[in-house]
Amino acid sequence: MTDDAQLLADRHDLRRLTRGGRYPLWDLPPMPFNTRTTRARWTGEVRRPLKGEWYLSGAVIAAYKAPANLSHDFAIAELVQGRTVSTWVDDPR
Repeated sequence: MTDDAQLLADRHDLRRLTRGGRYPLWDLPPMPFNTRTTRARWTGEVRRPLKGEWYLSGAVIAAYKAPANLSHDFAIAELVQGRTVSTWVDDPR
């Protein structure tokens, strides 16, 4: 882990991030994505986001779109589409 990545881990607690986790979007996604079916996934990369890239941040982790090239390192994200699936479990009584 680079020094910058270690500082980010200390500052943002990367232990809460998982590559399999799906995180809500704070900013509106581009078309054809929509907020009901779109989440962000961590790519495993930690660096300074470039303008227009998605990154993860916050006490409650969410995805943000970089309005400009940022000067601090963040966890880089990519958008994924999906759906929530509920399952029924029989009560064992």
